[in-house]
Amino acid sequence: PHSTQVPCFPLFYIPRCQVLMKGAIQIFVQVRHTLNAGLARDTGRSPGPMMSPAEERERRNMEGEEGVQMETPEMLAHRPLPPVEGSSPGETGRPVPHRRTAPEGTRYAPSDRGAAMDQPRSPLSEQEILKMQVAELTAKLSAVRGERNALASDLDMLHNRYRSVKDELSKVLFEELVEPTDVRFSSIPSMLSKSNAAAKQTQYGMNSHRGRVIWKSALSVVRSEIRVRDNMPCVVKMIRKANCRKVNSVRNLNREISILKLLDHPTIVPMIDHWHEQDHVCMVFKLHQQDLFGLSNGYGNGMPEVYVIQILRSIAAAVHYMHGQQV
Repeated sequence: PHSTQVPCFPLFYIPRCQVLMKGAIQIFVQVRHTLNAGLARDTGRSPGPMMSPAEERERRNMEGEEGVQMETPEMLAHRPLPPVEGSSPGETGRPVPHRRTAPEGTRYAPSDRGAAMDQPRSPLSEQEILKMQVAELTAKLSAVRGERNALASDLDMLHNRYRSVKDELSKVLFEELVEPTDVRFSSIPSMLSKSNAAAKQTQYGMNSHRGRVIWKSALSVVRSEIRVRDNMPCVVKMIRKANCRKVNSVRNLNREISILKLLDHPTIVPMIDHWHEQDHVCMVFKLHQQDLFGLSNGYGNGMPEVYVIQILRSIAAAVHYMHGQQV
């Protein structure tokens, strides 16, 4: 075999070229040893030494003091592979390669669960990233809306319970105030039983649901009904007891009933009937088909002076009568 000694030229004193030549010498020695091993198998002879002592000294001088111990192909074949950092050995003892990692901050498109883990994914564009962010925000918004709806339903339920308890308490207080022994609220009649209250409602056609609501406020509701016995149009004013939460409200109601019972004048609408039931205090009046506002709107250029004088005279007479009754 030929010697592996290479003549030294001044070029080898350049550090980079020296490193390259070291690698080339190692490759050449491994190729030579492989050829010798194959030749020995073919001829049945054991391979001789890989290199002479002089060649070994020359190689050590070229590589440094420590040198590199060369391995035979058989040693390379049976040597275990070096462990990969961050991997765990598999069933065969060989390291399991891990998925390649991308630089920090790189975002990838979502892949299917069954896709190969070792396949790299392409970075997302700005538009796709924005779409993903919009989808995440939309999902969060939907979750917040669901929680809001649940809280709103709970709040409505609590509000209804609070109102029911408050109404019941107000009715109890109202009934305590209007006891027959209390002279302060003697004009408010005693509460009727359920059967008597139903009879009153039937008398004025309130159960037929043919009437309509004329006026509605926080304290009362005014409905137009027809009295059953003579088909007379009437108005039923229903005052909710639950809204009379203050003594002043009960006092005003008592005063209103006492004044209406006292008045009897042609230009003042009289109170026909009144009663006290479980939830309301009801007052009945006669319904007139025409009111002052509708009468004045019927004239395009204004009401004639003669009619205005008649209306003013009737109003003055009613006021004079009320003052005479100490109202």
